[in-house]
Amino acid sequence: MIQSDMYRDKIRLTELPQHVHDAAEWELFRMEKVTPGSSEFAVISNYLDWLISLPWQRSSDQEFDISAARKILDKDILGMMRAKEQILEIMAAAQNSDSKSGRVICLTGPPGLGMRALARSIAKALGRRFVSLSIEEIKSESEMMGEWRVNVGNRPGTIIRSLRDCEQNDPVIMIERIDHPRLLSVQGLESALLETIRPDKNLNFTDRYINVP
Repeated sequence: MIQSDMYRDKIRLTELPQHVHDAAEWELFRMEKVTPGSSEFAVISNYLDWLISLPWQRSSDQEFDISAARKILDKDILGMMRAKEQILEIMAAAQNSDSKSGRVICLTGPPGLGMRALARSIAKALGRRFVSLSIEEIKSESEMMGEWRVNVGNRPGTIIRSLRDCEQNDPVIMIERIDHPRLLSVQGLESALLETIRPDKNLNFTDRYINVP
């Protein structure tokens, strides 16, 4: 089968962690057993496209330096001295910790205070890419956690899509407007957000569609 051979070559040439490579090989085996042009064939090929396109092994390669980070924050952000000091303390603690779990910072204040600019400056100080999401734009709980892989049109959630678009597996992600009424009005969205940011979960985040950490 020409198409399965194409995917086999893509899997071989893409740098994938072993558990992802195993998942891709299993789906390739399934692809060879179904009829080309069928809906199941389309579901499998779409899934393989997503697996191959994600930045599994592409991380930021810039060495973090606390002094340089301080200069970047002071240059980008006027004032907010206490907030910047607390952020630098969190950065330093993370640098000296053996834990690889992501840190969660909550920025609060009135609109126009400059929270997005501060988050963007944090990403710059860490040498990482910046991604901004808004609870206001998330229509359902599956928009955050991904859709189960049962129909052709299903896709991963906004976290995974953001990682693919920024082409890096460790960006600084800002989730804006967590005080928006949508968080409580959409069934399951609050628990999905909490699961996304839990320190013991965010290192190996598992989207329902991708279904591998």
